Amino acid sequence: MTSNSAAALKPIAVLSDRAGLGDALMVCPLIWAVAERYPGHPIWWISSCPDKLTRTVYELVADIAPTFVHFPRARYWPVPVISALLKLPRFHRVFDVRSRVGDVLLARAFLKSKGFQSSIPIGKLHRPALIVDRSWSTIEADAGRKLDWTLSARDGFHLSPKAEALAAELFPADRRHVGIAVTTKGGKGWPVPRNIAFARLLLAEGLTPVFFSGPSEREEIAAIRAAVPEAMFTPARYDGEPDSVYRLELTAASARRMTVGVAPDTGLGHLMGISLVPMVSLFGPGEPERWAPQAVRNIIVQAPEIDGKRRMDTIEPETVLKAVHDMLGG
Repeated sequence: MTSNSAAALKPIAVLSDRAGLGDALMVCPLIWAVAERYPGHPIWWISSCPDKLTRTVYELVADIAPTFVHFPRARYWPVPVISALLKLPRFHRVFDVRSRVGDVLLARAFLKSKGFQSSIPIGKLHRPALIVDRSWSTIEADAGRKLDWTLSARDGFHLSPKAEALAAELFPADRRHVGIAVTTKGGKGWPVPRNIAFARLLLAEGLTPVFFSGPSEREEIAAIRAAVPEAMFTPARYDGEPDSVYRLELTAASARRMTVGVAPDTGLGHLMGISLVPMVSLFGPGEPERWAPQAVRNIIVQAPEIDGKRRMDTIEPETVLKAVHDMLGG
């Protein structure tokens, strides 16, 4: 393909909403698949929620989707949205994975494109229950057949050699590492004492616990580090960088080195899942049939219902260890 013909290819838009690390990560397999299906077409990621975490995820796919656009939402008055839609270029294809029907209908009506797919594909009365399936259903509707998302995820994020080398040094292939995601997100996180007890069980079995965390979990990680000094922790930054820096590419590179991942309903669980790590997903008040991560294999451990509630602190470390053994094949 000549440079002139490549330049003539119209862009493709991926529209998303929701704020948060996991919500942004759920869009990545779709972007990878769009790049494979339409090579050479510039990809625009158009987000209604350009929060800090969404932009952090965008940086990991910027080589594939070089244009990131903040787009308004149609809350009460659609005129600003219609005006913004009309200013956008004509797209070859549009993949709209947003949930608000009003936003999707406006985009379908006013966005210029050769083809438009939303998470409610034409000809179907219901969209998929699982949020990650809603996103993936748009590329399947475009292709007219079922697609294997793991094929698009094989290469995954194009991370820097520096990040890959550091992860390989910290987490060598001759050890079995179990990634454990820590979160402070209200009601969804496994309490620190449970994480500590689980890490000790893993060590007793000859498995290496590796804790994943973000900038908000510093106190929790400090407590775990003090209680289980033999555990490992994913790097947040390169040597010499200030404590305020958090590099998601180092977390992504570390995820690829895990044998199994254990995570509550959190963005880091989605990161491990789309990195093709077999997952054990912990759910308390959340709905696994709606929020479970995309994963090559996934064992759901849900908290028992007590007095009409499911609390994360009722999930026993021994139960999670059994799920890890089941994932490892024994």
